Amino acid sequence: MLFRQVVEQPYLENTTSEESRYGLTKVTIDQLVVPGRRRFGIWIKPELKLESYGRHVVSPGEVGRIDLISYDAYGTVNYWWAIALANNIKNPLTDLVPGDTLIIPTREDIMEALAERQTKLQV
Repeated sequence: MLFRQVVEQPYLENTTSEESRYGLTKVTIDQLVVPGRRRFGIWIKPELKLESYGRHVVSPGEVGRIDLISYDAYGTVNYWWAIALANNIKNPLTDLVPGDTLIIPTREDIMEALAERQTKLQV
C-alpha cells in the first residue's frame, strides 16, 4: 500500500519564480491521510556571503512586516527570508523593533546563495 508518493522534481508550482526559497524544496504528495496534500521537506537555508549590502532602519509601521522591507529593497516580498537570515531574525513578527538597523543583502548575493545551494543539492 502506498502511503506517500515522492515527487522527484523541485516544487515550483504556485511560486512566482525559481528565486523562491521553496524552489528547491522536495515535496511529497499524500495519498493516505489527505489525498493530494503537498507536504514540504526540510528547508535547507542558503548561505549568504554578504559581500556588499545596504542598511535599513525599521520604522514603527514596519514592525512585524519584514515583507514590506523586502518590497522596498527589492520590489518583491519574496526576499524577506534573506533579510531575516542576514540579521539573525528568528521570528520576524516579534524581533523587529522601531529604530533597529538591518543589513539588506544585495540581490546578487541572494541569487549566488541560491545557485550554490542548488549546486550542492544536485551533487
